[in-house]
Amino acid sequence: MGITFSGINNFGITNRVGNEHSVWRFNTLFASATNEKDKHEEHGSETIKGFSAGFSLGKEFRKSIAENLQFRYRLNAGFQYGNDERKNIDETGEVVSHQEHNSYAPSLGIILGFNYLINKKFAVGMEVLPTVSYGIRNTKNLDTETGQFNTDKTTRIHYGFTSQPVMISIVYRFYK
Repeated sequence: MGITFSGINNFGITNRVGNEHSVWRFNTLFASATNEKDKHEEHGSETIKGFSAGFSLGKEFRKSIAENLQFRYRLNAGFQYGNDERKNIDETGEVVSHQEHNSYAPSLGIILGFNYLINKKFAVGMEVLPTVSYGIRNTKNLDTETGQFNTDKTTRIHYGFTSQPVMISIVYRFYK
């Protein structure tokens, strides 16, 4: 069991089950949670609320390439959900704009990385996470004249291999 980091704001928990050569990995990542309100006497206020979370699982294989150093590779499947709401209210208290977004993104990835075994119980890892994801985003915009919400649906396919999604892990190993 361990802690994962992918940038300053993305962290999570990882659990790995198996042996020294092959493990099942279960990751929980919490991307963000937001609740803010800006109030301006002249222009009214803006409220932003949001939440995003995701998880992934995969089968990982390991090969020793030097003493205390392992090469890791795996196929990974994941899912991320996001929700946010933005509301602007003018100085009279009337809603000027109101948007709501819900997004869903299943993904597949091949993970490549290394483990450095500090001792029998602790390991530090680094991996790159090239992925392909399919996203669905539903947007509701308030029509202030009618008071009704207009709904739009956006879909996208995202893929990439960059250094942006580098993940660092610090793991306590329960092996005997």
